[in-house]
Amino acid sequence: MSMSSRSGKKRDIVTVCAFAAAIAVFLVVNAAIGALTHEGENRGAGGTPPAAATTQAEGKGRGVRSTPLDLCAKTAPKAVRAYVTDSPDRKRLLRRYFTPRAGGLNIPVSDIAPQPAAEFAGFLNEGTPRATATCSVSTGLESPWILDYEYSADSGWLCTSIAGPMNQAYKQQEKTK
Repeated sequence: MSMSSRSGKKRDIVTVCAFAAAIAVFLVVNAAIGALTHEGENRGAGGTPPAAATTQAEGKGRGVRSTPLDLCAKTAPKAVRAYVTDSPDRKRLLRRYFTPRAGGLNIPVSDIAPQPAAEFAGFLNEGTPRATATCSVSTGLESPWILDYEYSADSGWLCTSIAGPMNQAYKQQEKTK
């Protein structure tokens, strides 16, 4: 083996080790930054855990106080069920879960197609801890319903927009001539 091939192998080994060390440092620094920036996000008002702060907004009968993840997993499916179901308490439920001018509320329940799933499932798409959340709710259709939420200290989380998959969520209207 010549000297140049030995030094080439050593150089390759050093390069691989340096690259692995750089990746390890990057991951450790990224984890540390993530832990520091998200340290207080899992606390409710006054430093209490969100489980203690998930009650309905006091005195208003509206909105929900929770984490964005719980909002999407627990509340968003209830909001979609209220929206797509022609029940006697539909108006009350819509007032509880939605802002008065939420996008999508102008569509009458008679124009919403039946949803095939017995249980609706909600998922967090994105959000900020105390300001906004976008949730997907599966109702058994090919695509999910999408709900946008905003948080306020007065009302908690309220839905500002709801939209279903265009080809399946709404009944198709025939045009009259």
